[in-house]
Amino acid sequence: MAEIQGSNPATASAETTRKFVQFIMVQAQIILYVLGRIPTPEGERLPPNLQAAKMLIDHLELIDIKTRGNLNEQEDKILKNALQQVQM
Repeated sequence: MAEIQGSNPATASAETTRKFVQFIMVQAQIILYVLGRIPTPEGERLPPNLQAAKMLIDHLELIDIKTRGNLNEQEDKILKNALQQVQM
């Protein structure tokens, strides 16, 4: 398990926010890929896998529920926007 380094709480918080936002964005990209909305590296679009997409969207919703009240404004906004994009 990775340790959080540094004695400056502001720096640690900024780093945690960066990592959380990066995690959410990667999850959203994977969902869009599974839905066939992002092409493969070869430029091909895969047929949508709705069952896998639903499972991954459910995971993002679970993260939203379990972190409610514990996210800063930026983290909450990124998570809500990612959910909105993949649910459309």
